[in-house]
Amino acid sequence: MGHAGWVSCEADLGPREAARQSARREARGGERRRASGTGRKPKLVLCDRLLLTLVYLRHQLPHEVLAELYDVDRSAVSTAIRQVRPHHGSGMSPAS
Repeated sequence: MGHAGWVSCEADLGPREAARQSARREARGGERRRASGTGRKPKLVLCDRLLLTLVYLRHQLPHEVLAELYDVDRSAVSTAIRQVRPHHGSGMSPAS
């Protein structure tokens, strides 16, 4: 996938992220108490999180191996997969 493909993926996720934030705002009963962006920063940028998740789904590599490949700790891999995977819908399953 070329650069243009990643840009379109990122553009596609924008409206979904806005809808997710709106649902979270409604669930908590109002605006957030802390300003947006004040929490822990992700260790992987969006494109890396997408690619990592796709590699995981396609090849079923253990999180430890993916952590070595991306030079992050295992929890960062788990977090990235957990954040990205719901956006793909329930129809996507690991390759066998």
